[in-house]
This record gives sequence, structure tokens and C-alpha cells, in this order.
Amino acid sequence: MSFKKLEGRHTGKRLSKEVLDVLIEFDLTKKLFCITTDNAGNMGKLMRCLSKRLQKRGVKWDARKNHISCLNHVLNLAVQDFLKKIKALAPKDIETRDLKDKEEDNGDENEDGDSDDGDNGDQDMEIDESELEEENNGDEDILDNPAAMEEEDEYENIETDFQGTMKKLRGIAKVRVVAYKVRYSALLSHFCALRVLFKANMQKTHSSSLQKEQFIRSCEYNKLKPLQLMFDVPTRWNSAFAMCERAVYLRKAIDMYIQQQHFVQLEISESEWKRVEFLLDVLEPFKKCNDRMEATKRPGIEKVFWIYETLFNELDRLAELIDRSNGEEENWIEELHPAFMAMRAKLTKYYTGTSKPSVYGDGMILDPRLKLYLTTQPEWSDGQDGSYSGAGYSAACRNRYIQQYEKFEPHFQFTIASKKRPHSAMKDDDFEQMINSLPLNMNVNEYDAYIKASRILQKGNVLDIWRI
Repeated sequence: MSFKKLEGRHTGKRLSKEVLDVLIEFDLTKKLFCITTDNAGNMGKLMRCLSKRLQKRGVKWDARKNHISCLNHVLNLAVQDFLKKIKALAPKDIETRDLKDKEEDNGDENEDGDSDDGDNGDQDMEIDESELEEENNGDEDILDNPAAMEEEDEYENIETDFQGTMKKLRGIAKVRVVAYKVRYSALLSHFCALRVLFKANMQKTHSSSLQKEQFIRSCEYNKLKPLQLMFDVPTRWNSAFAMCERAVYLRKAIDMYIQQQHFVQLEISESEWKRVEFLLDVLEPFKKCNDRMEATKRPGIEKVFWIYETLFNELDRLAELIDRSNGEEENWIEELHPAFMAMRAKLTKYYTGTSKPSVYGDGMILDPRLKLYLTTQPEWSDGQDGSYSGAGYSAACRNRYIQQYEKFEPHFQFTIASKKRPHSAMKDDDFEQMINSLPLNMNVNEYDAYIKASRILQKGNVLDIWRI
């Protein structure tokens, strides 16, 4: 609807003015419902300042009840917390801002929203393009400058834990040159080749033409499609899953390639491959949920509760799985338990936040395919009683309908036939008029009738279903 180029800092206060200008331009100040944002630190401030600016114009708009956190960002935050706990996050971690933490820090602004306190967190989850550009511009062949290799010493005594396994995958993905191309002694060549791995740039194709050909031959020998190895970036959703998934597919080719190139310190053991496969099992539900929301062309608020419940159930399943592990996998339990707790804590934090905006409960109920079905299931995390039970959400939705919509009479358009009706069709006119004059049953309103009606089984967008 509107794009504006902003110079300088993108503070919450400043952004609120820009948003208000757009609302005024399109006469939407009294029609604003919810705003969905990412988890940048300035978004909470934007919402509060916008609420106060609207209040000055006579419009009551509750920032807490109408601020929706982007679910895809929430999923990414949970995954990052998990990967951090097992030390499997990609290097050069870009710190991501937690919206709710920032809101708590910015609680001391004045009444007119003019305070700039808390705007120091105006960072978002986008990739630092300048950092990527700087790294990608370093195209000099490091092997031609042995002194540059003294900066890195990360490939000696790599541990066989999740951190070490992911480091090996990244190292393999970054290989650009081979040891025998270096014009030094064999020992120095091997040493340099190992150290150069993390000096490679972040291109998806990470080797010389000869190296590419050798890896392609390894793929063809193992009857695999010669795909490029991938690299994970913390701020790119699902990148860790994509890297592990591609590596597992190319496993035989990778093992052969590493043996042929004598990169002994990058060899991945059977136990390490099991760790990679387990990571896929953990991250796959998040990947699927993320894809569902990304594929939605229109708001998919009705899916939010179901996605949270799905992920909580998956975490329960995986926790039970590692509880049954023993023997060689005991060390996995020590690594994974804190990680699962961190992931669950992040999801729980944002799931708890869904109690403030009414749109979550209303969106679920007003999906004719769902209504209150999810709340009747045993795994419904909020139980069967209280404000966040099915009865609680239904009562709140019903009250909003009565207060805001029931007073509006439905408008029906009657069509009159142009042809003259026969006498047989006219003799019951008095009866039909009497029927039409009868008062409606006021004991059952439209909301109650909707809830009591059977759920429908129809594919498609919720808005399209309601238009039928």
C-alpha cells in the first residue's frame, strides 16, 4: 500500500509517525485492526507510540491486543536457541532481538509517546549485507599468502559432538582448493589445506573447477545427483536444516571425496552422521510449519494454535525418545536436554503471548473447518477449563460478537418476478406475509447457530469459504 525510504535510524517512535501518515492518507485510522511485525526491538515501541498517536485523534487502539508476532520469526528464534545450546549455530552469529524482552525494557516512556528510551535496539533479523559483502570480496587465494593462514587454527582436535560435526560440514562446504596445488612441501600443503577451509568465501560453489569435477565424479559413482553443498546462516530460516538435509543426501559422495583428498580431520564418523540425522528429525517439524506459513498468500491466523500444538507434541516425542536412549548415545542426552528446554521455553513464551490478541482465538473459531475442535482434544495445552479453554475462547468470541456486530441487521435483497404469476401462486400471499412478520427466535443468535452447526470439510482459504 505504501513504501517509504527512511534515512537515519529506524526508531520505533519515528516509524509510528510514518505508519500513522499512511493510515491517514488512506482513511484507515478507524479501521485498523492488527499489525503483524517481525521480532525487531523497535517494533514494540512502534506499537505503543502508534496507539498514543491514534488516541490523540480519538481512536482507541490497544497495542498489546492488536500486535501480532510473525510466527516464522518465532520459529526461527526457537531453533536458534536450540542450536546455541548444543553449540551448533553457524559462526559469526548475528544477535536476534526478542520482541517481548525489548518491550519490558521500554516501559518508561511518557504519555505522548515522545520518549526515545529503548530505541537503541532498532535492529532486525536481516543479514548484515555489509558483512557478507566484505567477506565475499576477499577473493585472494590464501594459499599464495601463507602468513594469512596463521590467523585460523580451528581444525585441530575437532570434538565429535554436535558442534564439531557441524563445523566439519561447514568446512567441507567451504573447500575451494586442494592441498596438492600448493607449491610447498607435502606436510605444509596438508597443513595449509586444512587451515584454508574457513577462509573460503560464502559462495555455494566452493572449489576450483578441478575440485568440482572430482566431487561430481564422487556423486556419479554413488548414483547421486551432483548437488552443491549448502551453508547455514543463523538469520536464514531453515538454513541449518537445509545444510544437514543436503549433506545426508550426499553422504556417500562426501565420504568418498574426503578420503580421496586426504582431509583426515574432516572425516565424519558413523556416530557423527547419526547426530546429523537426529538434527534433521528435530528441525523437520519447524521446517514444515515454516513452509506452511510462507506458502500462505493470505493471513493464516487460524493455523497458529495448531502449529504451536504440533511443535509442543513433537518436542514431547523427541524428549521421550532421548530418555529411552542408552549406551553410546548417553552423551546426546546431556547435550540435548538443555537444548530442548531452551526451545520449549522460547515457544512457550510466545505461545503465552497469544492470550492477549483476541484475533488468535477468533481466527480459530471462525474457521468453519475448525471452530472449537482443537480445544476438545486431550493434548490441548490449556486444559478444558478457564479463559484459555474452548469454553473460555468461545465465551469471549461470543461477547465480542454481541457487543460489536449483533446490533447490525442483515440486509436482504428481494427480487420480484417480472412475469405475471398464476392465481395458484397468489392465493397464499397472506400466509407468506404472516410468516415473514413473525419475530426471529431471539434465544439463539447468529454466533450460537454457527457454533452448533456441523463443521464443514472443504479445502481452500477461510475467506473464500465465507464468501460462498
